[in-house]
Amino acid sequence: MFKVLYGTERYLIDNELSRIAHGERFDGFSDMVFDAISSYPIFADRNQIIVSCEKLPSDKRFLDLVGKLPKFTDLIVVPQTMDKRSKEYKALDKAGVIEIYDKVERERLSGLLLGLISKGGSRIRTSTMNYLVDRSGYLMDDDVDLYQMRIWVKQLCFASEDEITIEMVDAVIPSSSHVKAFALAGLLLENDGDGVFALAKQLLEEKEEPIKILSLILRTFRLGYKRSLYPELSDADAAKKIGVPAFQLHQVKKVKPESLNRCMEIILESVSGIKTGAKSRVVFFLALSEMLQELGGNAYA
Repeated sequence: MFKVLYGTERYLIDNELSRIAHGERFDGFSDMVFDAISSYPIFADRNQIIVSCEKLPSDKRFLDLVGKLPKFTDLIVVPQTMDKRSKEYKALDKAGVIEIYDKVERERLSGLLLGLISKGGSRIRTSTMNYLVDRSGYLMDDDVDLYQMRIWVKQLCFASEDEITIEMVDAVIPSSSHVKAFALAGLLLENDGDGVFALAKQLLEEKEEPIKILSLILRTFRLGYKRSLYPELSDADAAKKIGVPAFQLHQVKKVKPESLNRCMEIILESVSGIKTGAKSRVVFFLALSEMLQELGGNAYA
């Protein structure tokens, strides 16, 4: 068996490792690793070798293992990064040994969390689970992974005598900056001026940085522009092609690409202004005003 486990979800990778291998572990490839791979097992039926590395090695000996791994050896490689343009990646991809473990979709995430909650002796309603997932920002925030979700669920189970409530979720899980920025982008796209400025003021009172919020809004508009490149696809298919959950495309799919482009220009100009010394609060509100003006009724297809 030859496998390369890669992705942003270390929790899933670690679970897969514990399921398939319990052998010798190495940090990086070295002569010792190659010797272990080719050495016949004495005290076990097979060699099981797990190698954690920064990236796939370019060593010819490594490439020679593709399709030629000794039958008595299992090799599992866990790289931190992978260059899809490299010959190593192309060879492994062609051999079908790469397994990707990235963020899971909402349905699977809810199932995993429900299992953890049941093991913790608690229960949760479907509506509360949906609220928990949305508040955590897991589906859009790269800083929130399954390990973090697991910690929050344990805290919720500990705080709950029986049922996890929305009030408990609010007390344990901080609302993600990505969630707040996504909500602000939604209000902009709905051309809800009162809602935009009320939420913007709240974010500043919560010490959120204007540059960070503008940058996160920029991400939403960029997704909208990418979505416009695939008008023939459904949201679900376009989301798969772009690599994001489908719900992130719902609110931007009807906006004209030229309006999205103008909003992105406004954001980039504003971020540049703040970085060069302009008052961030003033620039932030001016940017929101300009985007609201741009996203008037004529901005929609």
